[in-house]
Amino acid sequence: MQSEAFMAGVIPGAPNTDYEVRILICWLLREIGTPVTPEQLNTALTGEGLVNYFELAGAIGQLVSTGHLTESFEEHQDRKVHLLSLSELGSKTAETFRRDIPRTVRDKAAESLRRCILLERFERENLAEITETEDGFCLTLAIRDVGNDLLRLSLYAPTWEVCETMRGNFVSDPTVVYRAVLASLMGEKLRDISFLGHQTEAEE
Repeated sequence: MQSEAFMAGVIPGAPNTDYEVRILICWLLREIGTPVTPEQLNTALTGEGLVNYFELAGAIGQLVSTGHLTESFEEHQDRKVHLLSLSELGSKTAETFRRDIPRTVRDKAAESLRRCILLERFERENLAEITETEDGFCLTLAIRDVGNDLLRLSLYAPTWEVCETMRGNFVSDPTVVYRAVLASLMGEKLRDISFLGHQTEAEE
């Protein structure tokens, strides 16, 4: 019987052995095709209830020690970023044993990790800053481009929670806000603003 500690916080149908967790990680990095941070894996997998934190940390350590994953460190904004990459051995393992993990679990994990990576990129490339004012809070939003901001606006909210909700919605896809503002100012419907060249995941 699998230990309660292993399955704590994990949804039914998720990987329930350390072997399955390791296979899922290898397949996930092969599917994504780019190095990821341990924090991104943690957010994507524990956030969906697919793996608990302690088993994930243990599995990553084992995969590194057996050569399935390699580690590297990159400088980014005056800090070192810890990256995990899939080795050739890890790629072969993912290809050979991927069917040991249910397709629904694999798809859910991949979607969650892609979303996590995208959100981090939006946060890194754009501004969403909350500051306190005399009578509430101010949310400053900016969509950055080379040399100039495509959009910069400030919004008042009475509470931090309201600001945080708006901030989260903006960060999830800043171009939605840009398109909505532009459409309103130009008197156009959102679907008519086609020259922006942006598609949401649903549209793709």
